Amino acid sequence: MLRRLFGGRPLRGRRGPSIEVDTAIYAGGKYYTALLLELVNKPGVVARIVDEIAKRRINIVKVTTPYLVTGDRGHLLIILEDCDEKCAGELKRVLEGMRETVLAVEAASGMDIFLFPKLGELRFLNERGLVLSAGMVAEALRTASRSVGRTEHSSVLRFAGRGVGRYVYQGVYSLMSAPQSPEAQLKLSLDFLVDMFKALGLGDAEYDVRGLEVRFKVKDNFECAAAKEAGLIGPTGHFTSGLIEGFLEGVFGRRVEVVEEKCIARGDHHCEFRAMMYEAIPG
Repeated sequence: MLRRLFGGRPLRGRRGPSIEVDTAIYAGGKYYTALLLELVNKPGVVARIVDEIAKRRINIVKVTTPYLVTGDRGHLLIILEDCDEKCAGELKRVLEGMRETVLAVEAASGMDIFLFPKLGELRFLNERGLVLSAGMVAEALRTASRSVGRTEHSSVLRFAGRGVGRYVYQGVYSLMSAPQSPEAQLKLSLDFLVDMFKALGLGDAEYDVRGLEVRFKVKDNFECAAAKEAGLIGPTGHFTSGLIEGFLEGVFGRRVEVVEEKCIARGDHHCEFRAMMYEAIPG
């Protein structure tokens, strides 16, 4: 099952991402150093690196592998606090001397600068991810709404979401083995969609099945939060609604209509989407 690649299904209510990849780090107020190390992949290597840094009483504020390490070598990203160019240069020379385990060392230091670590891109399965901050999305929504009007801009977002939903079904979900019973298929698809919401940053979702209707309660929905920040009022989860429609239509081959009944952009505590299934889609 594809789910095994993700290390199991997240527990509902758990906070924070399963995987965090830095693409930009702001070094403000004090010196920071970013170390990117290419290392031999074997037990104890990371411990040796950390011990060498600890001997010099340098504080590590972040340590991560930019991707899952496989094969005989991998990369390690370490962010050090209160470590200027001199500190970084000395540490770089020490680490480069550990030639049996350290294959290469790159260091970047500075104060009041942005660090863009190499190899820090987000990967989703075998595809490169696209990272947009909430502020970027809010400005995009604000600009689109002013340029083409609320109705046109909401339609475009909904159609875009439907396209993403179809792709999630065709390119990801269809790789999973399908259960035999319709009930098991429904549960698997909805569990998968909830996990996908979390993985894509769409929010923390839970669902409730009521006959041919499914209600999705979504907290921290990125789209509605961005719309609220942009000053838009009312149901604003158009992309999210379209994604649910496109995905569920792919799974069940039936027409699906989603209505957003609650939205944080109009003062509700969370967003809530009602998905209604209708007749089969003509083949």
